[in-house]
Amino acid sequence: MKRFFFAAVALMAVLSCSTNVKSVVNVTASGLSDSTQVIVYKLNLNQLRVADTLTVIGGKARCELESVPSTPDFYYVGVPGGSMVSLVLSAGDRVDVNLDDCTVSGSEESVLFNEIEKEFSAFSKQLNEYAAQNSNSDIARSFVNFKKQCIKRVMTNPASMTNIPVLFRKVSELPVFGETSDAYIMQAVYDTLSVLYPESPYVASLKSEIDVRKNSRELANMLSEAKEVSFPDIELPDITGRNRKLSELEGGVILLLFWNSQMENISVMNAEIRSLHSKYQGDGLVIYQVALDADKTAWAASVREQDMEWISVVDTRAVQSPYITLYTVTDIPYAVIMDREGRILDKGGVDIDRMARVISSAVRK
Repeated sequence: MKRFFFAAVALMAVLSCSTNVKSVVNVTASGLSDSTQVIVYKLNLNQLRVADTLTVIGGKARCELESVPSTPDFYYVGVPGGSMVSLVLSAGDRVDVNLDDCTVSGSEESVLFNEIEKEFSAFSKQLNEYAAQNSNSDIARSFVNFKKQCIKRVMTNPASMTNIPVLFRKVSELPVFGETSDAYIMQAVYDTLSVLYPESPYVASLKSEIDVRKNSRELANMLSEAKEVSFPDIELPDITGRNRKLSELEGGVILLLFWNSQMENISVMNAEIRSLHSKYQGDGLVIYQVALDADKTAWAASVREQDMEWISVVDTRAVQSPYITLYTVTDIPYAVIMDREGRILDKGGVDIDRMARVISSAVRK
């Protein structure tokens, strides 16, 4: 019994330590006088906050930082106004920071991150020199070479958390990885890091940035393809899973509707739309209804229940849909009416009386 008791206590101790494990940072600063304060900053996504303030005694300082096992964090250690040593700390790490030569040991990730930050500092200094000389060609060349260097870093260390700050790096507010095509590099990093660190807020932030880039690329593609038809095209799946294009309806008077199946009084709205459809269908009115619904099952049930006779499709990206930007949707429900030539005659909130007047006039032409 006694043996079981001690085993249980030991197990509880292990479990209690598994959620938050301390990382240790030992600082050497022989060039600093006693009582000098060394600040440890923690990066919270895009903001720095003070994690600890250390006091140098005999050229040494030490701190312990709470760490969550599944989420490495970024830290900066140094004296205010002086050089900083960059760290990536995981639970249980023990690192040695030397402020005399701005080096770090004890953590491969921290060593790599510190190198990356030094490279960026040197690059920034070089850019400032070129800017002072008004040498735009040298600035452009240096920027391209730096990006190549960053890509090499990412490809060489695909499983490193240091890829996050590299991919979000900015130069005078200009993102180094600012092109929509860079989403593919970001995706490759995300695919690896999301498996290793699924709970990391930095990885989640990277996923959000990827979605923005992909939507921007899709939007650009749609705008370029719009030259082939008289309006920007939409392609989404209907209730059977078949992809339906807005351009299928070219030549008719098009009522493009954006909605959500969870909206209040949606059955009333669709009943009024059904009346419009019945009245003007024979004169050329066609309807393409886009549900901005993350819940595809709820949308499908709503479509079946309300017996919609027109093209009804769903975009599970919901408010992230690029079509919201493409058609400047400001609220839902939202209606866009186009004539037979694809020109927009009216757009705005769903007002059946207003829409009926516009449609009645358009079908006569």
